[in-house]
Amino acid sequence: MKKKIIIGLLALLIVVGATVFWLTRPPKIGKEVQNAIDKEEVIDSNIPTVFMHGYAGTKNSLGKMIERFDESGVATKGLILTMKKDGTIEATGELDTTKKNPTIQFIYEDSRVSVEDNILWLVDLMKELKSNYGIETIHFVGHSLGGVAGLYYLEEHASDAHFPHIQKFVAIGSPFNGLYIADDGVSPYDFGPTGPQTETERFTFFKENKEKIPADTHILNIAGDVEDGTKSDESVAVSSALSIRFMLNPQHYQEKVFYGAKAQHSALHENDQVDAEVLKFLWSNNQ
Repeated sequence: MKKKIIIGLLALLIVVGATVFWLTRPPKIGKEVQNAIDKEEVIDSNIPTVFMHGYAGTKNSLGKMIERFDESGVATKGLILTMKKDGTIEATGELDTTKKNPTIQFIYEDSRVSVEDNILWLVDLMKELKSNYGIETIHFVGHSLGGVAGLYYLEEHASDAHFPHIQKFVAIGSPFNGLYIADDGVSPYDFGPTGPQTETERFTFFKENKEKIPADTHILNIAGDVEDGTKSDESVAVSSALSIRFMLNPQHYQEKVFYGAKAQHSALHENDQVDAEVLKFLWSNNQ
């Protein structure tokens, strides 16, 4: 009996140990990211990069991407600003612009707020960067609704002297023309010769205010297609994510579509190839 108990305890310890290792192991660095590092393509900039999650997101939504960049030496994990449910802002970590490619993570304690509140909170967080941290210029990475809110900020506030300017903007799986997904991949929102055949109120707003986007802001737009026939990442149609291509300066705009299981909506920010594209766009000598 004692022998069985000992064996059982040992098995439990092994399981617990393996679980702890899995949860605390260093993030895996993708091959393409390592290739960019090996080729010495990564620049050393003091411009902070803001990472913003989407609806129902958590600190892990883009936090693991930040950790991978930090561990690889590409960027430096720094300040975290959390918007509390009562609208106050909590700061942890620190922002040191003498460090290589410093990062700032925005987190919402209640990440299921309306689109309108999401945008208002993002504006408040951006104002915090300018007023309390003296940040003049940033890069911005937004996943899903984070990209939508980011584009609103880009149009409405990025040229305002009271807010940080966005030099480079990355959207990952962002529904710029709504959330409609067709089972057969064919919808009224698909593209015609000059843009989406049907426009949501959201897209129309962005199109009508496109001239407000700073002329020197460069944009990378990433979408996913899981190849299940819907032409979507299971949450956002490729046509919705890429709809803004029709209203942006082609010289300052580029897009990338990823395919397969790793192109699923929440898997995009854990995709090694996405990491590499973000790295090359934000911090590469080739940009």
